[in-house]
Amino acid sequence: MRVLVAVALLCLAAAVPMAEILFAQPVARKPRKVALLVGPKEYLHGFDPLRYCHKDVTALAAELQAAGFDEVVVLTDGPEGENPATGANVITRLEKLVAKQPNPSNNVRRGDVVLVALSGHGLEYDVPDPTDPKKTRREAFFVPADGKKGKANIGTLVSLSHLVDDILGPCGGRNLLLVDACREIYDPNKGKGVGGQSVSLTGQTAMLFSCSSGEQSWESSDAKIQHGVFTHAVLSVMRETRDRGEELYWSDLVSQTEKRMRSGTVRGLIPDGKTQTPVLAAGQVPATELFAAQAKAGEERDFEIAKGVKMRFCWVPAGQATLGSPTTEQERSANEAEHEFTTRGFWLGKYEVMQGEWTAVIGSNPSEFAATGSDEVSRNRVKGLDTTRFPVERVSWDDCQVFLKKVNEFPGRQRGRFVLPHEDEWEYACRGGKGNRQAFYWGNVLNGTEANCYGPDPYGGAAKGPNLKRPTVVGSYAKDYPHPWGLCDMAGNVWEWCENEFSLNDSGSHPVMRGGAWMLGASFCRASHRNWGSHSDRVPMIGFRVCFRLD
Repeated sequence: MRVLVAVALLCLAAAVPMAEILFAQPVARKPRKVALLVGPKEYLHGFDPLRYCHKDVTALAAELQAAGFDEVVVLTDGPEGENPATGANVITRLEKLVAKQPNPSNNVRRGDVVLVALSGHGLEYDVPDPTDPKKTRREAFFVPADGKKGKANIGTLVSLSHLVDDILGPCGGRNLLLVDACREIYDPNKGKGVGGQSVSLTGQTAMLFSCSSGEQSWESSDAKIQHGVFTHAVLSVMRETRDRGEELYWSDLVSQTEKRMRSGTVRGLIPDGKTQTPVLAAGQVPATELFAAQAKAGEERDFEIAKGVKMRFCWVPAGQATLGSPTTEQERSANEAEHEFTTRGFWLGKYEVMQGEWTAVIGSNPSEFAATGSDEVSRNRVKGLDTTRFPVERVSWDDCQVFLKKVNEFPGRQRGRFVLPHEDEWEYACRGGKGNRQAFYWGNVLNGTEANCYGPDPYGGAAKGPNLKRPTVVGSYAKDYPHPWGLCDMAGNVWEWCENEFSLNDSGSHPVMRGGAWMLGASFCRASHRNWGSHSDRVPMIGFRVCFRLD
């Protein structure tokens, strides 16, 4: 049985500056969004182990970071860990998050958002009613990593009413809770959902509980999902809304999560004969935006980079992904270690920078494969062809910085910066949301048919394929092998310089290149493959692609 508590609270500061009162001016500063997410990896005092608590809060953290939250604190460790999920630390970090910032201007104020997620076991106990000592009330508790069972140990637990009434309540605003929990049950046939009836809904407060009284909250029966069923539904709503580029309000999250929990797909994750029905308890909560609208995944936009010259970009959506290659991937290198990556989204050039674009900005064309190329063999391979839409090549990393500086200085440009992509941004975009269990976004084979590489040296058991012996027009393979987000030539054609450097013990650091090239075997074009060069390398198989960051 799954026992998890996730609490999301949105809070406004009660104190209003005197100038605002006197002059009735709206709050000028941008609303601040912060989050505290707690999911113990293990319990110290006799609680049954839970598999997915830390995975729930880690995944939720990625969604919030991608959505633009200013600060996200994640606690999953034991008492000796770097980020302990202990009772005392939960309270301390929450108090600091909302009211004890080093910079007082960052304290939670009117219009700010505070999201707190507690993922773990839940308990219920009868406690004295503070309004009448002769009476008791039923109260819901979250069990931190060092929590103990038994009414005598209530002090080791985290009271939900204390979180809402005493810590967040004084902020004077919106308290929105997502509670995915049932209490600690020793007879699984007599489960009762944590009703939260002792947590007052004072002010602007709402709670969405994962199950009704008499039901249990379950962890997914599908090992591929690795989340609580309710949390899986919440995350699915967030991700799909983000992928559509739409805004997400609290009311939307509630209604869509309830609908998702009724779907056959989600119900199939719950044991046969069991039910799990979310229940909403709400005070007076105004319309509250969780995520702002973004561009849709793959949406295309033209940005002017020089007078009369526009470069086309695709929106790479916010999200989280595992990058690098699994140990089972053919021809992987030791430097392709798997790791997690999170982004708020960015614009990436649909194509490599073309010769025509480079010439418009710089005034000359350095490419070998052009009518002006310095190498006769290369010139002859493109003789009679218009290479304006060929990728520019034989440009160094330093050359790219000159190009980007000129583009960023162009008058009237959009808010943001034109840069080389970090290699993690590049790989995330390259994979197109397909994950890292396949070498290319289209699958696991390449022989020069799917992308421009040295086809006689194929990958993944494919037969030998073509060899063009040169770069080709950008986007030449897009019709037959379209990228999920509209990007072209993320494999092959020319290597692409990246922003960051590759550390080599024997010779320092060198800028990274990704994507493979026309004259190299197919394995070099794998999404996870990493290469590097010197800052001054100019080679006729190296080009680059531009990233436009909104920050």
